[in-house]
Amino acid sequence: MFHHRKYFMLFVKAGWLIGWTCGIITCQAQQLFSLHAKVLDTLNQKGPMLYTLLGNDSATHIPTQKIIELLDSPLVVKDTRGRQYRVIRFDFGYLHVDTTFNDTTERFNLVPEYLGFTFVQNQLDSLWKTRLRKTLHAGERLYFDHIIAEDASGIKYGAPPLHIWVVDSLRKINEAGAE
Repeated sequence: MFHHRKYFMLFVKAGWLIGWTCGIITCQAQQLFSLHAKVLDTLNQKGPMLYTLLGNDSATHIPTQKIIELLDSPLVVKDTRGRQYRVIRFDFGYLHVDTTFNDTTERFNLVPEYLGFTFVQNQLDSLWKTRLRKTLHAGERLYFDHIIAEDASGIKYGAPPLHIWVVDSLRKINEAGAE
């Protein structure tokens, strides 16, 4: 009887410890993403009108060489009056398109692969910058979503996303649009 009681108490203590740890993790996550964080939804006109830039560029179609230069630039959020807000968090997505040879059809196929990561800062880290410099080419897309920006008084705002399509050159886009 005493033997089973010992294991029962050990089981209860372990369960209590796991529950306590999960509670702390949940509370920490709620501080960043809950209503208590007071993230205002600027897309529904409840705060200032914001727009998002990568460095000083807000274009949605950017040539490969230009985007490689912009990789070192931070995300910038500004309002219509020119005031700048500090980006404190964003989700980054990279739609990488690769080609593989299909032995059955004897043709090359495009294989899309979506990679993503959440950053708690205003720019990509060095690992992502290095990877993008090596693999980025025309036809791929970069997504900056769920951007949270903060003003000088500490109020957090949800900024609009920035989606970038990597192209060969802007001249080709202008020619295609003229047809």
